[in-house]
Amino acid sequence: MLPELILEAEVNSTMAKLRKNAESQANTKSAVVYDPILLSAGKKYKFLCQIPRVDSEKAASDAEAQRKAEHEAQDAKGDSDTGLQQTVERGLELLDSLKSECITYVKGWWTYEYCHKKYVRQSHRLEPDSSGHIESIDYMLGDYQHLQRFPALPAEESSGEENELVQTTKVGRVGRKRFLTQVWGGGTECDLTARPRRITIQFHCDPNGPERIAAINEERTCQYAMVINTPRLCADPMFYDNSASATYTIKCQNVLSEHRYKLVMAERNAFEKMQLAAAAEEQANKADTMARDEEMKTDVDQTLESSNGQEFVEEDDVDEEGVDSAEDMQLVISFSDPLKAAKFSKERKEILQQLVAAMYGDDKVEVEFKRPSKAASKPHSTTARKTTKVHDEL
Repeated sequence: MLPELILEAEVNSTMAKLRKNAESQANTKSAVVYDPILLSAGKKYKFLCQIPRVDSEKAASDAEAQRKAEHEAQDAKGDSDTGLQQTVERGLELLDSLKSECITYVKGWWTYEYCHKKYVRQSHRLEPDSSGHIESIDYMLGDYQHLQRFPALPAEESSGEENELVQTTKVGRVGRKRFLTQVWGGGTECDLTARPRRITIQFHCDPNGPERIAAINEERTCQYAMVINTPRLCADPMFYDNSASATYTIKCQNVLSEHRYKLVMAERNAFEKMQLAAAAEEQANKADTMARDEEMKTDVDQTLESSNGQEFVEEDDVDEEGVDSAEDMQLVISFSDPLKAAKFSKERKEILQQLVAAMYGDDKVEVEFKRPSKAASKPHSTTARKTTKVHDEL
């Protein structure tokens, strides 16, 4: 395994260790042996890489023989009448999740649109006229409601939807790769043949990416062929050809000069120190916040204990007639530091509400933070029986 950082002065010793490991692997049943090699990109950059020794794969030949035997058994099962029907049913089931999707494809002058279990359309938008109206040329190449039955698949006695789909879908094959084929008729009538257009659609497994129209051609006049690649079919081994040669990763690391090595290590150490400092600061802030919260809770508990549910009313400020109309009266708390006020409003609202409720014996008290208008004069402190609003002056 290549080290994370390679110093130029240690390249030879590192390569010697890697060669020793490669020879050790060659004497075992390891499928792949990696040999070290030094590569250069110009005069400035050097890389130490590990290249797979593919011709020394001892276990790979046994694995290939086993895989071939499995493929032959799978092919024999898949090519039987029952196997073909099961393959079609499974493939259609995998494609069923496409029914709410449409795929577009631009080729030259035309734009093609495939909507699963609906239609295939060919269109071109014209330039807007003087009034800004935009027209388009549209041809329906095929309609799913006009699925055509393949002559090689006779009608079954049962007329269920599943059997009908099997009769209108067949399995094609190129090498070991299978695919599904359907023919959709009922397209726009062709001016040259006076017959509806129709399109043959092939569904191929492709694990590399989402659904896409891979190709479309007009094979005969008003008769089209479309290939759709989809990863959904790859969930069934009948459609996924895994017999291709195995791929191997070439691993490389940059070889650093002594000066560059020191710079990289300095940057790494600085980054690690910065992370440690940030973590320490975060822990300190958490501890400080917990201490302040605990202190505030203690004050609230003491206030609740001393009040014992009594109601505090400032008789000088509110008379009996004023109590009933005290809906708009406010208790104002002023802060000299706007930043502390803002932080207090976010972190201490619930505690302050409990404290005020205990002081005035009103569990329905409301605490609200807002900025007073500049024109408003500073209100006096008072208490309302039903609603108390707490404002911070920033």
